[in-house]
Amino acid sequence: MMSLAWLAWATAPASAALLAYLLWRGGLSGRLFLDALAIGATLGSAIAFAEAPFDLKTNPLHFTPQTIAFLFAGLPEEGMKMLGVAAFLRTHWLARDRRDVVLAAGALSLGFSALENIFYLAGAHSGWAALALERALTATPFHVFEGLAGGFVVASVGPGAFGFALAIAAWIGLAAIHGVYDFAVFSGAAGAHPPVALQRLLGALGLDVGTTMKAALAGAQALAALLAGAALVSLRRAPAPAGQSRLARIGRSRGAGWGLGLLLGIGASAALAGGAFASLMLESGDAFLAVALLAVSPLALGALFIAFPARAKSKPMSPRWRWALAGSGALAALVLAGATLVWGPGEWRALTALRFEARGAQFAARGEYPRAIEAYGRALAAAPGRINALSHRAAAYAASGQYAPALADVDSALRVAPDVIGLYVQRAEIDRARSDPTASLADLAPALQRKPGDPELLAMRGQSRLEAGDSAGAYADLSSASREAPDNPVVRRSFAAWDVDAGDFDAAIRDLNARLHADPDDATAAFQRGRVWLYKGDAASALADFSRADRDPGVLYPALWRFLARARLGQDGGVELGERLVAANEKWPAPVARMLMGRIDLAAAKAAAAGGDERCEADFYDAASKVGSAPADEVAPLLEAAMKECPTGFIEYEGAKAELRRVGR
Repeated sequence: MMSLAWLAWATAPASAALLAYLLWRGGLSGRLFLDALAIGATLGSAIAFAEAPFDLKTNPLHFTPQTIAFLFAGLPEEGMKMLGVAAFLRTHWLARDRRDVVLAAGALSLGFSALENIFYLAGAHSGWAALALERALTATPFHVFEGLAGGFVVASVGPGAFGFALAIAAWIGLAAIHGVYDFAVFSGAAGAHPPVALQRLLGALGLDVGTTMKAALAGAQALAALLAGAALVSLRRAPAPAGQSRLARIGRSRGAGWGLGLLLGIGASAALAGGAFASLMLESGDAFLAVALLAVSPLALGALFIAFPARAKSKPMSPRWRWALAGSGALAALVLAGATLVWGPGEWRALTALRFEARGAQFAARGEYPRAIEAYGRALAAAPGRINALSHRAAAYAASGQYAPALADVDSALRVAPDVIGLYVQRAEIDRARSDPTASLADLAPALQRKPGDPELLAMRGQSRLEAGDSAGAYADLSSASREAPDNPVVRRSFAAWDVDAGDFDAAIRDLNARLHADPDDATAAFQRGRVWLYKGDAASALADFSRADRDPGVLYPALWRFLARARLGQDGGVELGERLVAANEKWPAPVARMLMGRIDLAAAKAAAAGGDERCEADFYDAASKVGSAPADEVAPLLEAAMKECPTGFIEYEGAKAELRRVGR
């Protein structure tokens, strides 16, 4: 956070300084610049005061993103800036011609943006550094670019109805660009969504909403920059001011503009090339768009430094310098060719492996584990022994219930990197998943040798000891971990699991309350607390926590437990679960969801399972759905069977044991 804060402190003033420098190079006087800056800040405060009653940040009136973007942002902000230019700058006593008005409009917009940034940062709290950095590279230049385009229109239109109509048309056009920019921002805010019609249209075109919004944001920035560039380069060439100091002549020289412009342009282009390459490797446009959002404005600013203000051509380069540059270029080409021959093949294999690893990660995220395993295999064929590929393939094997090849991959990775603690932890988790806590304890021993006393490792060992039946040893490990790191999420959640196993649900609730007080966004703790509430018989509190934990559309388990909670409250959760079933893309445990909704029976759900682990889940949820509605003598054998069938590390094992305690077994 500290490094991000320092970066924000450096970037925000640098962005404003570069924009101010561009305007000064165009011949704008210092006094006019300061007057315009002050006018812009005043107008910004007026807009903020006028919109304060609506409290757009918390949005108590629940305005749609398009209403906020176009009606509360685009139209009033661009209109206020253009009115400010017309009322105060077009007739300013220092504005000698149209050029001065246009450049002063940019300064006005810079002041407007600075005031707006202050209001945004004041409400950002701990996230102020990230917001300051983002706005320095996006919103600040965007406002100035729009201001330059609007200032050009105000300075160019003539009096009369026709000129007024042109100004209104320009205002609406600039407001539309501004609205698209803010619409893309507000649609990505928490709890906000684009209109349903737009979502359906994008879905019909096969476009992702999030990606489309990022593209719209970058496109609005680019369009504003193009309009500003067109306005500036269309201005007549400025004569060199008389009586300049040597430093001022250097600052306004063509060489200074080219130097700074190339620096900005090359840096932004390199960032865009890196983002494009990352997107190619990841087979997704998200990386490129994420970079483009921050690089579009610096790239446009670099181009403006090169193209504006236009100056007389410099003298041709001497033959000596031309020969020197040609020789340097030839030498650089030879060095590059040699480096390519020496390091190229190895780097190409690494990049090929990275591409297949990224493809495997995408398949694994969608639950397509066979395709993920194949992709990781191709990564290892390109670059044998890669730790990431072996570890990720092991995770895919384990997720599909193939524990033997999963352990073999982890062992291969450990032979390459025996000191990587995460590999021992992964092996321990695989052993827990295959219901072998004794082997899990053996796996954690070398990890603790390399990092003795680590609270998370102690908590994991405590969990494995608990599953192995050593409740006292588990308590000792968890107590030691809690003394070292009482607020650690793994420690808190593991201690809560010990409490549940001991039948002390109230203690588990206290542990999870403390965890959620420390981090209200811990969805895993909310899901765990919801289960404990259900074991206690408080289905209403359980329902609230399951709703709080149900954040990832691709993960269906919180929705299954939410259905159980609604059933115990006598509510119909079928419609809600059906909606989540569509979002889960029909991957497991979708058959379990269809079983709970009555669309298929238990036999069909178990037939759709890929292995014994998934069959145990089907048995558990079938039994849990009958708790409270069927006699205990009928439900208890079903829970006992699920408990024997499920691995000890599964939440379904925990649930079967806890529910058996509730029905007196």
